Amino acid sequence: MKPAYRYVVYIGNLIKKQYPRKALAAVLFLSAVPLQAADVGAKDVQVAARSIAFLENAPKGDTPTAIIFSAGNATSKTEAEQIKTLLEKNSKAGKATLKPVLVSSDALDNLANVKVAFLTSDLAASGAAAFEAAAAKGIPTISIGKACVDAGNCVVGVISSPKVQIFVNAAAAAKASASFSSAFRMMIKEI
Repeated sequence: MKPAYRYVVYIGNLIKKQYPRKALAAVLFLSAVPLQAADVGAKDVQVAARSIAFLENAPKGDTPTAIIFSAGNATSKTEAEQIKTLLEKNSKAGKATLKPVLVSSDALDNLANVKVAFLTSDLAASGAAAFEAAAAKGIPTISIGKACVDAGNCVVGVISSPKVQIFVNAAAAAKASASFSSAFRMMIKEI
């Protein structure tokens, strides 16, 4: 049983047994617990990186890859560092060799030579600015998870558990001038 689910069951039992003060205390405790960085796994990053190979004008050779995180947000930076480490371990994406570099959301002018950008899940309000800066340069944006794609700030979003799912935001792809091969379009869910 997952730890978060245990707390939900515990709170539910407190409510059923008519212990509203204990239930309220448990809810307040859980809301005070700091959030951890998104659990980015090797499979998530591997699937996301492989999606780059399906771009119609896929990059080749050494490919500068930005990992954009929210300035001043330790959780976002931790996730960015996880993605960077995983990309360094498995840097091949088709004919491209990804060269990850961390880019803070307050330094988006550092995207000059970048060909692909990963956006962390904790970008919040900076996500739109990061997407606009990347799209203006024709850089496709990728995220681990679907929320960024739903918000229109990522072209591709990947979920690898319990099964691999790849989401593409058609409007974001058009804005970033990113188009994918027909074989890839059969494997994705377009939003």
